Amino acid sequence: MCEQRLTLTHSAADAEQKRGFLRLYVDHARAEQDKFEVVIAQSLTVGQFCLDSAKKPSNYEQLFPQEEQASVEAGDDGYDADADM
Repeated sequence: MCEQRLTLTHSAADAEQKRGFLRLYVDHARAEQDKFEVVIAQSLTVGQFCLDSAKKPSNYEQLFPQEEQASVEAGDDGYDADADM
């Protein structure tokens, strides 16, 4: 039996959440490509986790207004991991 493992990280900066986007980072995929991000369009108000998805384009941050680009680039989702410890 072949066991496949991978790690997915869900992230969304405030600017992304406002527009209905989130990012998934794929890491530690044992027998597949890893270390890439996927952008997902969603509509949680109607219960749709995934309306569409695509590999994150290299110019993704530039698709947001200038004042929001830094937070999207940093992946600033307002979550403080140290607060949970």
